[in-house]
Amino acid sequence: MRSERKKRTDIKYVTRGGLFDIFDNIFKQVYYINDDEYDYICEHGTEQELQLLVTESPSFKEKREILNLLDDFLEKYNNDDNK
Repeated sequence: MRSERKKRTDIKYVTRGGLFDIFDNIFKQVYYINDDEYDYICEHGTEQELQLLVTESPSFKEKREILNLLDDFLEKYNNDDNK
């Protein structure tokens, strides 16, 4: 699923210059997700899941968990009727 996300052209980066915008852009760039998917993850993720996504220097096991978590979130997002 991540390889499919690499080819995306719908990811827009915010250039207003705020600190939160920088963090959001990094997150979207690293995980190849767009604003709507990012918002969905932030709204539906638990504190533990979100903490895993922002882990600094994750281990291989954590990286694998992150990718699986992202795939699960994006699958739920794509199947959600409230898009």
